[in-house]
Amino acid sequence: RNTHFFDARDLWALPLLEELFDAQLASWKIEGRMKSEHYVAITTDVYAQAARWLAAGDTKRYRDALPALQEEVAKVSNREFSTHFLPGGLPDRSTYQFEGSRYHNFNAFIGRVVQKRDDSIDIELKNVVKPGMELEIRERGLLTEPFTVANLALTDGTPLDFGRPTTVVRIPGRFQSEAGAIVRRVWEPKEGL
Repeated sequence: RNTHFFDARDLWALPLLEELFDAQLASWKIEGRMKSEHYVAITTDVYAQAARWLAAGDTKRYRDALPALQEEVAKVSNREFSTHFLPGGLPDRSTYQFEGSRYHNFNAFIGRVVQKRDDSIDIELKNVVKPGMELEIRERGLLTEPFTVANLALTDGTPLDFGRPTTVVRIPGRFQSEAGAIVRRVWEPKEGL
């Protein structure tokens, strides 16, 4: 009987996860069809960690960690966030604003670790990387390993001034992270989610 517009913002169920968990849902879906590898990896990891705490009955840990979890999800490219209709009733009119469909990219996805050695890592690039950039490797379980690129080379040892997308580059250093971890540039998220 009424017309409702779909919200152009990304779904933001994280602050409502405790209530949704108490509803004993059998499954969860993280939106990802039109999202980047970075978005899917970070969002899935954050929600999975929160769900593990809630499944273990550790609601205090979830509540204490919620601001950090929200900050982590806000670091990926997003169209701002909304709880849409999840709290029940009609959402606040502010959720109808179409400017919410603009993407914000705070921690640019650099690439993925494809190989780890004792003295270096190889990264398949999705964006440009150059010496002096502050990056972090992001592993499952909310683990991060920050580093600054001192220098880089192709995997055959040829030095590079910068690495281009689709190139596999080798960065020297002793790293804890394993193959499959994602690499991103370190920027702070926008204030006020």
